Amino acid sequence: MKPGVRACDVFQFCVEAYAKMGIEYDLLLCVEPAYLGDSRLGGYQVEDLVRVTEDGAAILTNRSDTQELFVIR
Repeated sequence: MKPGVRACDVFQFCVEAYAKMGIEYDLLLCVEPAYLGDSRLGGYQVEDLVRVTEDGAAILTNRSDTQELFVIR
């Protein structure tokens, strides 16, 4: 990966590398919306890991209910 390389080309490289090893390839996306706007409080990120196949997508993280923010004490 480097500037100017398209994400689809990185994906295709991975698919071909896995195929050479005889491994089925599934696309995993890590969705990380970030809030960095308050310098007094710092920022936070909420992550969801999503598996994408021809049949659809599924959230793999064990806490997919992100309606409430996590509290770190």
